[in-house]
Amino acid sequence: MKRIILIFSTLLLLLSGASAYAQTGKDTAVLKATVLPYYPVDFVSYSDTNAYDKVTALLQAGVIKGSPNTGGSVKLNPEGTMTRAEFFAMLVNAAELNSKAPAPSFSDVQAGAWYAEPIRIATSLGFAKGYPEGTFRPNSPITRAEMTAVMVSTFKNTVQAEGKIITYTDLPINDWYTPAVQQAAKMGLLDEQPKNLFQPQAPAKRIDAMLMVYNALFHESSALPNDWTLTNLVQDVMIENYMGLNNKDFDRIANAAHTYATGFFTQYLLLNSEGIASLTNDGNRVFLYFEGSPHAEIQLKADRYAMITVTGYTDVSRVIYPNGSVLTKKVPIEDTLYLRKKGNDWFVFGSKNGYLSIKEWLQPKATVSYRPAAK
Repeated sequence: MKRIILIFSTLLLLLSGASAYAQTGKDTAVLKATVLPYYPVDFVSYSDTNAYDKVTALLQAGVIKGSPNTGGSVKLNPEGTMTRAEFFAMLVNAAELNSKAPAPSFSDVQAGAWYAEPIRIATSLGFAKGYPEGTFRPNSPITRAEMTAVMVSTFKNTVQAEGKIITYTDLPINDWYTPAVQQAAKMGLLDEQPKNLFQPQAPAKRIDAMLMVYNALFHESSALPNDWTLTNLVQDVMIENYMGLNNKDFDRIANAAHTYATGFFTQYLLLNSEGIASLTNDGNRVFLYFEGSPHAEIQLKADRYAMITVTGYTDVSRVIYPNGSVLTKKVPIEDTLYLRKKGNDWFVFGSKNGYLSIKEWLQPKATVSYRPAAK
């Protein structure tokens, strides 16, 4: 059930750093480099908005990362095959798995390899297994059946199985993976498949693995936070950001960005600060305030992730230039903030509107687009 909670008037989503910095006309290459990792060039436009929102949320949280491309950009390769090493590295990072228990050694997993520690953790916890000849085959594709079985095993104690079994026409009745697929459906881990085919033996695509990880993280319900833990965090980060901007106390903003935020939202606050600082240093006077009565609605909360929608007011920014000209910008606010728990503390990691505004700043006329495979 959705919950409505009033937020103090200092909860502001302020003039974006992208807009403010654009007004200065200065070189933004260094600033763009700080946010480029959150915008894979092969995922800038995605026709399935549900999948796009899920994957970009994982990007903002730092759960997934793209591969280095040119000019500081990255690629996500969503249609590419997910290897066993890549999958277990993503899973261990996403679920924050740790273990000091003994783990088997594998002849093809060398100490110091980027995937060695995630594989050690996953095998020590029993979520991953090697092959009889003593190998792990880290660079081999993981099949959709294998991936699903691992996900069910990992999240079976934290995600309730309250949904319905999905009938797939290519799912054998008595195969080893059939119970896991049915359980995954009941747990809400599976997204819609084309032509009602599960394709259990097909190599898992990277996009499929990302969506399954998102579904698991946002369905955990074994240790839910209370509402005020979430709304107080949002209030605190916005108060500090607002006070810092209006007092031109940019150290305060930087402290808030690292104390209350993580991932993309940290960079978003710092970028915002840079934009206002640049305007101020050029002799401009900047004023920020709001019109209306803001409130927040908790759309979703899980054990370690939450979504809060903020609505009900208009963000107003006014810049008075040295020549006396005035630029006023009014932005009606309706945004979704993403929160995550790391260790024992909660942080704001994403903003749907903030993410899109920076995307438009980076690539106002995007020419690279990704389309899902035809169904």
